[in-house]
Amino acid sequence: MTRPTKVYISGPMSGLPDHNYPAFAKAARELREAGYEVVNPAELDRPGAITWEDHMRVDIAAMMDCTAICILPGSDASKGAMLERMIASKLGFYAGTVGDFMKSIALKQHVHVC
Repeated sequence: MTRPTKVYISGPMSGLPDHNYPAFAKAARELREAGYEVVNPAELDRPGAITWEDHMRVDIAAMMDCTAICILPGSDASKGAMLERMIASKLGFYAGTVGDFMKSIALKQHVHVC
């Protein structure tokens, strides 16, 4: 499989301090520094979005331009993150944690050096 270039960040937001934005920002920064294009739902503009369903519609639409999903800690307890992960799985996205994406890059760099 070729390295995914556009990564959607998925994780829990509802009920967490600052909607967990600091964790999303940290993951986005690390992935961008590693050369990935990132879709961070914490950065999306949601005009008129009020309900959880409104937010999910915007987020899932943005996710459709991606080829991979980065899963943040706590995602298993988030109904939104679980929905995103199910959709990504059915569409054949590469899925992993930030660490998995970093390992993928390290392995690619090592293979190119050899």
